[in-house]
Amino acid sequence: VTVALLAPAETAEEVVTADSEGELTNATVTVTPKPSLLTGNPQKDYIYDPNLPRELNGYNLSTYPFYNGVPEDIHFKCDDLHDGFYASVPHKCQVYHHCLFGTRYDFLCANYTAFDQRTFICHFVSEVDCDNSPKFYQRNEALYKEASTAAPVTTTVSTTPVPPPTTEAAATQRPRRRRPYRRRRPVYEYYYDDQYDDEEYYDDDPPPPRRKANRKHRS
Repeated sequence: VTVALLAPAETAEEVVTADSEGELTNATVTVTPKPSLLTGNPQKDYIYDPNLPRELNGYNLSTYPFYNGVPEDIHFKCDDLHDGFYASVPHKCQVYHHCLFGTRYDFLCANYTAFDQRTFICHFVSEVDCDNSPKFYQRNEALYKEASTAAPVTTTVSTTPVPPPTTEAAATQRPRRRRPYRRRRPVYEYYYDDQYDDEEYYDDDPPPPRRKANRKHRS
């Protein structure tokens, strides 16, 4: 029986081998795993993240917070601020605030993105100038600009009746072309002998025969 003392990171595996004569023997092999490249710190491990956007390849994210939720250490105040959206510079603009009637609402951009104060949306962190965000806080004034009520504009439209055309103008007008006359096809009515009875057809009596005049012959 062979007992092997292993380090905590090592594991023992039993392997069956055969010698030159074909006899099987058991052997214990010590396996030492390779150390993991991940440290547990997302600011270092992001380079091994398979979900790293290609737009951020080579970009330094060692100071990006990588929040999984809205942090609690927020000291931003909406007092005397115009209603609108404000990027949180202490949180590297991954956090932004919405001030409405003096009340603050906190929001979080997805990892690898930051709130762009110029466009009010979350962009890739490489496209956002977070440190200069306070320079664009005044853009919130255009979001909640009070609508000015102006008096309605009235317009007056006058119509002038068109005079009837004069006789001279009517004479110069081109006469309308008359449609050519087309002769209508005659309609023929056909009667058959079997449609009438002889008695009904000859209603009147036939005229009497004419008398021959007596002529005297000369001898």
